[in-house]
Amino acid sequence: MLKELTIKKCDLLLNIFPNFLLGVFQRLEKLIVADCASLEEVFQIQVQGLDIEETYVVSSQLREVNLVRLPKLKHVWTKCREGNISFENLKIVFILECWSLKSLFPFSIAKDLQQLERLGIGKCGLEEIVSKNVEVSDEQEIWLAFNQLFFLVLGNLPYLTCFYPGMHRTTWPKLKKLRIYNCRRIKIFGHEESQIGQSLFLIEKVIPQLEEVSFSHDDIAMISDAQFEADLFYNIKFLRISCDFNVPTIFPISFLRRFYNLEGLEVVSCNFKELASFKSDACEDKDMIITIPKIKKLKLNAVNNIRHIWKQGSPLDHICASLECLELWQCGNLNNLGLELSFSENLTTLDVLKCNKMLELITSSKARSLVCL
Repeated sequence: MLKELTIKKCDLLLNIFPNFLLGVFQRLEKLIVADCASLEEVFQIQVQGLDIEETYVVSSQLREVNLVRLPKLKHVWTKCREGNISFENLKIVFILECWSLKSLFPFSIAKDLQQLERLGIGKCGLEEIVSKNVEVSDEQEIWLAFNQLFFLVLGNLPYLTCFYPGMHRTTWPKLKKLRIYNCRRIKIFGHEESQIGQSLFLIEKVIPQLEEVSFSHDDIAMISDAQFEADLFYNIKFLRISCDFNVPTIFPISFLRRFYNLEGLEVVSCNFKELASFKSDACEDKDMIITIPKIKKLKLNAVNNIRHIWKQGSPLDHICASLECLELWQCGNLNNLGLELSFSENLTTLDVLKCNKMLELITSSKARSLVCL
């Protein structure tokens, strides 16, 4: 029996699984489809008003789905009634560059995704993740449980406005890594019970279990204004901060105090001129730095206004004292690193990409201290 199917660059193909073939391929475990210019459907469950459920019972063994660069894809699954079609064994779903796709899962599929572990969606035209259940009223609240999901990425989804277009609750008991960026039409985090349905996650419920998280400028402002338990962010080891290019802002250095076990920091698409500086010479500002954890990895990506990373007396002297990995990508105005000898001794990885105004990487005197690089 066929276990894995890969289809690439078949530009005349309109669908992968016509309704009469679904049962034949129910043993399939992995599906990869890429660069098919005309593809509109993957699983064609309904054709011209004829429901496959009337004649077929399909329990798919499919575990992984990867769909990449399918510009005309409208449906992964055509809408189907509950009962005869099941994809309950799905563990991995990744969708990339499918701009005609407006919704990913029909409700009848989503409700059975108890084994789903990883979900990634990027650069798509999605307006919702799960489509409306037409069999319930607008006043009826539905539950969606993703009990095994530990990795969720939603990126560059400019039209995404909701997870589900109706009253709903979601549970994510094993979620560990949450990366969400450039999804400006949907509210990611809320912190009041009244915001259920308005935001994708409640901070009090999801943050304590996370090890990796992404925050926007608005998320940071909301969290900074609210009162949370001191240990709410205790388990987070990797933090990603992104901001709108049009919002001039100062790097929220004091915000990092909440992350006691932080190991990695990534700053993306921000207008910071300096990565860290004191607002004044006040002793309390400098004392505050001691409460910020020392990170092992720092990445700057598209931080275009920054010209240098370190200067004398910078708070980074403390924050990066144990730095092992430094990545600098697409920082268009960065002209030198200014690496301090005090924390270059532990550096094992230095990655510089598309920093076109870089004049000096490392001086000869400082290069001698990079014994681990």
